[in-house]
Amino acid sequence: MKPEDGTADSQSPQGNDHLRQLEQESIEKMRCRMASEAELQQMAESLGTDDEKILRALQALGFTRETVVLLHLVPLVQVAWAEGRVTQRERRLIFAAARLRGIKDGTSAYEKLAGWLDFQPTQEFFEKALSLVREVLRALPPEDHESEKLEFLFLCTEVAEASGGATGFVGGGRKICVEEQELIRRIMREVSRTPDQEVSESLLLVEATPIGDSTIRRKLQDLGYTREMALLIYLVPLVQVAWAGGTVVERERKVILAMARFNGIRENSPADKKLVEMLDKRPSTAFFDLTLQALSNLLDAIEPELRLIDQHDLLTLCKSVAEASNESDGFNVDEGNVCYEEQQTIDRISQGLKVNRIGAFSRS
Repeated sequence: MKPEDGTADSQSPQGNDHLRQLEQESIEKMRCRMASEAELQQMAESLGTDDEKILRALQALGFTRETVVLLHLVPLVQVAWAEGRVTQRERRLIFAAARLRGIKDGTSAYEKLAGWLDFQPTQEFFEKALSLVREVLRALPPEDHESEKLEFLFLCTEVAEASGGATGFVGGGRKICVEEQELIRRIMREVSRTPDQEVSESLLLVEATPIGDSTIRRKLQDLGYTREMALLIYLVPLVQVAWAGGTVVERERKVILAMARFNGIRENSPADKKLVEMLDKRPSTAFFDLTLQALSNLLDAIEPELRLIDQHDLLTLCKSVAEASNESDGFNVDEGNVCYEEQQTIDRISQGLKVNRIGAFSRS
């Protein structure tokens, strides 16, 4: 006989099955929690830190008790990919460094490292991993902290030199390319940052861009934006459009630099130098994507009157940059020709900014 509320009677076969299912689900959840806690404990022992926030962040980034030993090798992998490919010398050097950390051929950690060297991880992965490296180093005694930083500098430099033809761990002072030099400097700045510096940088960024959301500020900082360079975030979509055709032509360059001057970026300032660098050498797709995401979040978070450039105005400027690559003169070009790649890029920017682009171009 069924109870009046329609639920299965616990004494009936169906009721017993339901109770057994609930019990099994409860046991499975408990087993998963225990396994997770055991894994966190093993990760803590491997890294030398019991900070649960760091350990949870490592898990979220895909590290396990078998692969967490790779964390300190991620900056080496990032340096190896600085020129867009990993050479055999760089590969051998990184595997040699891995073996010194006890990583054996055929293990999960070895296979994961091989995967990173075969297929470039995302910029977001590199940035988050480097942030966690810094947090792990902070937890070490001061003398160990300094020792680890010196080892980072040494190994990153050796990997960079390996691409120039060096053999073994000693690079012999071979030339390191500009991209690798800048990346190594950025890595060392990041692992050397103190909590006081983070607070100071955050406050300076708030002064430059009126952001109340600490998550957005952190995203901007992770991308390398400082108080001096905060205004660049509005101009990066223009740079992305300029690179859509494969090269930045002189007219596109002039339009973007004119916009920079109009919005308060002085010539030869840190922001101006960074902008010129982006126009000379194409930033990564990951940088463009992450900046667009951060810009969208920024524009959503602040009042319209505090925005340097509105979303719709930004798309109009993107159009001006795209049209500047044709034969017309002047800043504003009516019904100019826009190539397919530029149209696609502007469409992606429009989607990222959550703006309907219908009617943005007039077609003749």
